[in-house]
Amino acid sequence: RELGFLTGEEGRTMLDAHTRAAVLVGRPFADGEQPYDFGKQTISKRVTGDVQTMLRERLTPPRKEIYSLHRRLNGCFQLASRVGARIRARE
Repeated sequence: RELGFLTGEEGRTMLDAHTRAAVLVGRPFADGEQPYDFGKQTISKRVTGDVQTMLRERLTPPRKEIYSLHRRLNGCFQLASRVGARIRARE
């Protein structure tokens, strides 16, 4: 709530979608995943359903800064995926 993603009134479906998306996006930074093979990642495809849930069920839009952060992070994932990068993302 403090970051402006949620109001506290969201249902279980919305909370679960946020949790799944956060875990997926954090996976390249997990200790056991190093170096992370972005060329084989399926994060973008897997998070799509959760994003649809968030758009459908959100009670408040994220702050403008969050949209910018999401676009940048997605761009980094896509670029690393296209070039088949293996990165020690945790470091």
